[in-house]
Amino acid sequence: MSKITLALLLVACTNTTNPPPGNPPPGNPPPPGSTDYVPRIGAWDYSQVTLVTSTSNSSVNNGEAGNFGIDSASATGFHVLPDDGNMAFSCSLSHSAFDCPNRIAQVIDYRPNIDAVLTIHVDANGTFSSATRASGSQDATVDCSGSACSTYGAFPCDFTQDFVISAL
Repeated sequence: MSKITLALLLVACTNTTNPPPGNPPPGNPPPPGSTDYVPRIGAWDYSQVTLVTSTSNSSVNNGEAGNFGIDSASATGFHVLPDDGNMAFSCSLSHSAFDCPNRIAQVIDYRPNIDAVLTIHVDANGTFSSATRASGSQDATVDCSGSACSTYGAFPCDFTQDFVISAL
């Protein structure tokens, strides 16, 4: 049986325009006393993935580390270019905290060989501790339709994992 691999890569972005006078350039630390970080544009690493909880069968991989790209950002959001075969996605950003709803919305169709269609939804959130580092968690739900779903375990199943991202 093939393994379902969810390469859960999180990406963050920074602003490519010049800031208004008196504001620090994007990707630089905020003024003392402020906690608002905008992530730097460029290549990032998704690592230190730690499975927190899982009701998934071992045939459902809970993710893996890897690189990703960031192509735009502002104080209110950023855009992620995952390097895992999934679609680019946007995240909201507020006072260094980010929320990436529906980070992955994927369907894996094993038909006609196996009568199973998996639907995967992943949301991610976390906090930037600088313009080049953040930590957070991802919550995933996997569902299945078809007569062979039991091949992959009981559905729906879910898992939560913590992660760290850092600019390269």
